[in-house]
Amino acid sequence: MIKEYLKCLLIFAKIGISAFGGGYSMLPLLQGELVTKRHWLSEEELTDYFALAQCQPGPLAINISVLISAQRYGAWGGLCGALGMTLPSFLVILILAMLMENFASIPIVVHALNGIKVVVAALVMYSTYSMAKTGIKNIATVIIFLAALVLLALDLINPIIIVLAAAATGLVIGLIKKKLKKEDSQ
Repeated sequence: MIKEYLKCLLIFAKIGISAFGGGYSMLPLLQGELVTKRHWLSEEELTDYFALAQCQPGPLAINISVLISAQRYGAWGGLCGALGMTLPSFLVILILAMLMENFASIPIVVHALNGIKVVVAALVMYSTYSMAKTGIKNIATVIIFLAALVLLALDLINPIIIVLAAAATGLVIGLIKKKLKKEDSQ
C-alpha cells in the first residue's frame, strides 16, 4: 500500500507543481491526469468534487486533492494527496522568495511574471468552460449560472453566500422535479 500512497503523492505533486494560479487553473490538469490519463474519475465526478471542494473551508487545491485521494486510498491517501499538492509549490515559493529580492526589478523577470498571469487567466477561462459544459444541463442551471455570474461581477454578495444559495436552489429544484416525477408515475 505504501507504493500506492507514493504514487498518489507523486501524481498530485505533478499537478501541484504545474498549477500556477491556484485552484481554478488546475482543473485542466486534474482533468488530463485523473480523467483522461488515469481514468480515476469521470468528467462529472471531477466537477462534483470540484464543487464540493469549493464549499469547504480552506484552499481549493488542497481540498480537492484530499477529497479525491482520500476517496481512492483512505485517510492516509488524503494526506499524501495534500502533501503532493502543496510540497512542490511550497519549495518553489521558498526558493523564489529567497531569489526574488535580488531579481524583482529586472525587466525580463517582470515580463515573465506578466506572461504567467495571462496564461493563468486563460486556464481559468478554460476551466470555466469545462465546468459549464458538464454543469449547465437545462434552463434551471442556465438561470443559476447567469444569476451567480451577475452577482459575482457586481461584487454585491460574498461568493460563499452565492455558492450556498446556488446549492440550495439546486436542491429545491431537484426536490420539486422528484415530487413531480413521483406524481406523474401515480
